[in-house]
Amino acid sequence: MIRLYNLLTLLIFIACGSTALAEGNNGKNVVTGEVLETMNAAGYTYLLVKNAYGQQWAAIPESEVKVHDQVSYYQGMVMKDFYSNTLDRTFDTIIFSSGLADSKSAPAKPAKLSDFELAVQKENGLQPAQKLADSTQGSAGAVVPMQGDKIKKASGENACTVDEIFNRASELNGKKVRVRGKVLKINQGIMGRNWVHIQDGSGDPMKNTHDLVITTNEEVKEGAVLTFEGMAAANKDFGYGYEYAVLLEEGTVLD
Repeated sequence: MIRLYNLLTLLIFIACGSTALAEGNNGKNVVTGEVLETMNAAGYTYLLVKNAYGQQWAAIPESEVKVHDQVSYYQGMVMKDFYSNTLDRTFDTIIFSSGLADSKSAPAKPAKLSDFELAVQKENGLQPAQKLADSTQGSAGAVVPMQGDKIKKASGENACTVDEIFNRASELNGKKVRVRGKVLKINQGIMGRNWVHIQDGSGDPMKNTHDLVITTNEEVKEGAVLTFEGMAAANKDFGYGYEYAVLLEEGTVLD
């Protein structure tokens, strides 16, 4: 019974943390339109697409796309005032999509939530949340959009940036890791712990490696810049398709 309660609580937590998805044509999972402008940079293709709702920037894994092409791409996370270091350009609004819907190499369409998950959400008065097509870097619905603040790296032999923790997840698994970042979201009392999202300005929002989750029993405030130390846990699977590539558990605040 306790295990079932914890699972229900986790699903509610994930649903509450869902980021907004871009609305496609007729509310479907795919956006279709004409390419007005395109450019490739650092393994990604940036598209300015004209659709029924106007013009919209989107970023997808690098693909062969030309101006005037008709394209369909999956919905994704919407980010405002996103600055691209590679392009040295700020996008007022941009959608980070998992890829073209009509591409053979594109990921499969996002799967709908199971009847069980939908029932849990309905019971708690929540709106059904659609998972992103690529959720392997953690619970994609709970990821906080990149904020852009550059935070100085923590000191110490076991200190890492957020990006380094994701890139070295297998190596760091089961080891104590120190990281410094800005607290951007807190979910309290989930499975007896507080779930804290931090960012330090590193990582790739296209791969969800910019937002690190730390579980802790300590009380922290949103907006605070803190140094945490915790045990790295790679490939943490809570079931129902919600996986974290890495997170820090049993986190303590050092300053």
